[in-house]
Amino acid sequence: MEWNFLSIFNIHIGQFYVGVFRAREFSTAKYMIESMLFLHPEGVMVLEYFDLVKVFILVGILFLTHFYMRKHTVKMVSESIPNWLFSIVWATMIFLIVIAQGSGEQFIYFQF
Repeated sequence: MEWNFLSIFNIHIGQFYVGVFRAREFSTAKYMIESMLFLHPEGVMVLEYFDLVKVFILVGILFLTHFYMRKHTVKMVSESIPNWLFSIVWATMIFLIVIAQGSGEQFIYFQF
């Protein structure tokens, strides 16, 4: 039997959902993945499209930033941009971290 990339990918995705989200069977895990990819439009929408687009944009920016920073250091970046812009970026990041702090209930995977 020849194993191609798609079948190996499906096995890993199924194992991921069975292990992490405790899906009882592969069909449930498959349905969860299909729902995440908008393949079941008849389901109840938990998140609005704005929230989804916002998350996709932020994750994309995060990915591009990490890709850029693989070959650069913070010191190199700070020397290549104006000081006022560097200060605004750092102040914004610190502000967003401070306002994002909640009661800690978000970390459900650590509550056993």
